[in-house]
Amino acid sequence: MHARTGTKMTTTTAETVDLFFETMANQGVRTAIERYADENLTWWSAGAGNVEDRIGEFMDEFGAQVSGAVELTVGAKTCEGDRAAVEVTLHAELTEGRIYHNNFHFLFEFRNGVIVKIAEYHDTHHAYETIGPTLRKVGFVDA
Repeated sequence: MHARTGTKMTTTTAETVDLFFETMANQGVRTAIERYADENLTWWSAGAGNVEDRIGEFMDEFGAQVSGAVELTVGAKTCEGDRAAVEVTLHAELTEGRIYHNNFHFLFEFRNGVIVKIAEYHDTHHAYETIGPTLRKVGFVDA
């Protein structure tokens, strides 16, 4: 079922993960969540805890710092039952000339074909060093 409309979806877990990241890259994280996640989605991020209520704001703030395109590359993916583990690389040149390049591991949990939980692991030190003010602004880390 489509997460918000109740329309029957016939995609596999692997396809849903691909569509989630494709939508996130092209239309934003809010649209990806609306299309593929449960309305009670839990999104946990290393170093920040539960961020489902702030992830859209964070992505807006991060996007405002990027001087060009954000390169989002989906790598290895393992899907079994109602879980999918995905490696993702994100690369972006920031407006001040700094480079944000981080490797992520996402663990997705599904219920009835819809994403209900995301756990996000990444290099928190690099994130703090390159985009720390943004992380603090949206409450991902203490000021």
